[in-house]
Amino acid sequence: APTTAPTTAPTTAPTTAPTTAPTTATTTSTTTTTTTTTTTTTTTTDDFFGSTDDFFEGFNFGYNCVINGTTVFLEESFVGTLSGPWDDCITLALTPEACKEEIEKEEYIEEVIIADPNYAMDLMYKPCRVFIIVNFEGTFLDVPRRG
Repeated sequence: APTTAPTTAPTTAPTTAPTTAPTTATTTSTTTTTTTTTTTTTTTTDDFFGSTDDFFEGFNFGYNCVINGTTVFLEESFVGTLSGPWDDCITLALTPEACKEEIEKEEYIEEVIIADPNYAMDLMYKPCRVFIIVNFEGTFLDVPRRG
């Protein structure tokens, strides 16, 4: 009789689910703290340069005027005591020319200018100069004053 080899069912290895190692997430947080210190130092000019009285000591503030060909220095404190403004030129109804003659008799007068509206005046204060400001008809527009 013929011999047959026994049939064996093929065996398969048991299957198992693949193993996964647990994953661990590590988060590192770094906090940086920055501290800024601001120092403000305030120095007044009196502290830095000394007092202004010391700085200006020896200086005389004032104005140079040429009176009858001679230069005269008028201290600033003295200028406030000079004559003028000349209200009488208006209240006595003087003409601009008569007003000019009266003003020229005063002390410390270098120049008296009768100025119409188109006169080009500089803006520099000169205590020995007087402006008589008139309109084109010769009527006073302002009280004559130093400057």
